[in-house]
Amino acid sequence: MKLSGVAIALALAGLTVGATTLQKHHVGRASTQPVKAASSQAQDGATESPVRPEPATGWPAIARPRSEIPLRSSPGGAVVAIVGTRTVFGSPTRLAVIGGRGDWLRVISEKLRNGARAWVPAGRVTLSPAPTRIDVDITTRQLRVVRHDQVVLRASVVVGAADTPTPTGRFAVTDKLSGARFGRYYGCCVLALSGHQPNLPAKWHGGNRLAIHGTSSGHVVAGPLSAGCLRAGDAVLRRLMTLVSAGTLVVIHA
Repeated sequence: MKLSGVAIALALAGLTVGATTLQKHHVGRASTQPVKAASSQAQDGATESPVRPEPATGWPAIARPRSEIPLRSSPGGAVVAIVGTRTVFGSPTRLAVIGGRGDWLRVISEKLRNGARAWVPAGRVTLSPAPTRIDVDITTRQLRVVRHDQVVLRASVVVGAADTPTPTGRFAVTDKLSGARFGRYYGCCVLALSGHQPNLPAKWHGGNRLAIHGTSSGHVVAGPLSAGCLRAGDAVLRRLMTLVSAGTLVVIHA
């Protein structure tokens, strides 16, 4: 089914609102110079700057692929990656939609480098509203959950250490996972993110995926201590698991 940009906007308007780094299939263990911002340039997918979200279209939104679909560098452009209906961790795939052009949606995906964006045809996904976002200030080490422009949760977090700073930029939650699945170092829960850590510790044997996760003690003292992930106490993680869904936008800034 082909949807015009107007049809997409109407569809969204009618919806009711109803660290350590992750390994390829596992999660690695958790491990000060200014935090380095993630580059907005990437070889795969479009960059942040060329297209701004269209006004009055209801962005951001969350897209559920109905089948395997290609991610393209521009509307109708070259294929840069393929996404299926399940993530590498086995969760249903959800893509954060941050803009659109005609019958195409601009999305964030873990298949792309930090700062890169890709395009998918609107007719190949099912859209739902995204009233919630996570905002993280790595200078103050504060995490906020904002829902309908109201702050519903504030928490202190551990951020990346000096040589493994937490990347900044716009990311998305890809998976909501049990910490027990990966080991006691992750506490109760793990929110896997689409971002990647380009500054891995020496002799690191895990993967490079970013996440928000708990700790072995269940508590946390905020500071620049991790290998790039954000860490919080179990009470905060349990709230996050109920407040956000896969596909939720995560903005990390200094």
